[in-house]
Amino acid sequence: MEVKVTLYNDICGIFNDCLIAQVEGLATLQLPIKVKVTGSPIMLAPNQVGINLSGEYPTINMGTVVRGTGPIVKNFNLVNNGPSEAEIGINDKSI
Repeated sequence: MEVKVTLYNDICGIFNDCLIAQVEGLATLQLPIKVKVTGSPIMLAPNQVGINLSGEYPTINMGTVVRGTGPIVKNFNLVNNGPSEAEIGINDKSI
């Protein structure tokens, strides 16, 4: 018999649990499970002008900026799919 287990997560970490299989006429079987979840629940909302999600990491096109013109403001949305609040830091790779 094959049992397929699908996991859905909203937080990173290492999780331990036990899968209990009970089949009539057979002894109860306890299968220990250890799962490591990696990644980030924070993502750029995909339907925004200038967002490129096709590279190694997401980028935002800020357009052409002429030196000495002052600060450029670009508003964009982030989505936190995790169960906890998050603190975000932004790093402009083009400077």
